[in-house]
Amino acid sequence: MPDKTILIVHDDPEFVEPIRRTLAEIDPSFEVVNALSGPRAQAMIAQSLPAAMVVDAQLLGVDGFAFTRMIKTEPTTKDVPVIIVSLEANEASALKARQVGASALMSAAGQPTILVQKILALAGGVVAAPVATVPVAVGVPVIAPVPGSRVKPVGNAPDVSDQV
Repeated sequence: MPDKTILIVHDDPEFVEPIRRTLAEIDPSFEVVNALSGPRAQAMIAQSLPAAMVVDAQLLGVDGFAFTRMIKTEPTTKDVPVIIVSLEANEASALKARQVGASALMSAAGQPTILVQKILALAGGVVAAPVATVPVAVGVPVIAPVPGSRVKPVGNAPDVSDQV
């Protein structure tokens, strides 16, 4: 794994692929790799440290909180940012995430762009500018960079970075 690798520890490819695509659009210098379980992730980490990890709270076997606790107690991995994703993102799970050393807890049901922004903020990547919702048609917003920002637009958003 290269230095700019994001390790996603999740057993659902339908969760991983939108993150992979969104990250490639925003900062293609990062590579996304996937481990289906905690033990597989540990083997991958032993080969090369990722820039950040996204861990499913509901992993089978050892859950994402226990996995994060293990990662944060190892001297070689304690500084790797970990985002725990959960379908039950509430105050109790946020507290539990902080207690095990996670950098953040986010909803697994949220938009990939929001999760990717958090990943990049923690991993030192290009973080998109503040966004504005631009209505294209009634009820169909597009997320676009705020005019004057120097970032790449996401998806089909218009590029307004040169309109200063």
